[in-house]
Amino acid sequence: MTMNNYIHIMKNKLIDYRTPLSLLNWVSSRNKHFGRYILYSVSEAIGKEIQNHSITLEDKEYPLFECYAKDTNDQYTYLLITTHFLISIVDGSTYKADIECISFTLELEDIIAIRKGRTNYNEYACYDLQSSVGIIPIWIENGICEHILWGVFNQLHYLKMKYGIKNN
Repeated sequence: MTMNNYIHIMKNKLIDYRTPLSLLNWVSSRNKHFGRYILYSVSEAIGKEIQNHSITLEDKEYPLFECYAKDTNDQYTYLLITTHFLISIVDGSTYKADIECISFTLELEDIIAIRKGRTNYNEYACYDLQSSVGIIPIWIENGICEHILWGVFNQLHYLKMKYGIKNN
């Protein structure tokens, strides 16, 4: 489902329980063993300097993770996860959903199994994320980016479960 027009359907959001800055601190501190070249720390996020200048963050919205990649047609893709949304740009289409809408069920073991199951080396991998608004394709750089993405998803999933937030 292409979402060039964002649809807001969530009733219960993480930022109802934690401030966006607190959410950023939570995810950042629990993934601090990863390099900071993709994850944002608090001091960097206040500047809100994301790589894609076509996206404007809302007031009190902070970036958590971003990644440029390439699809099988050698076209650039972009993934941005903020304290409010997941935004994926693939083949000129923009997919945008509340972070609460995304199913973060991918486990580290699943990523390792996917990597072991690859027969051809590709620098980038595609994942189809399940969400309450449809499937959202994301492209991610193999290796450390996959593990960082899992770390971010794991923390967001934990917070959703902690506050009883279900996908609508």
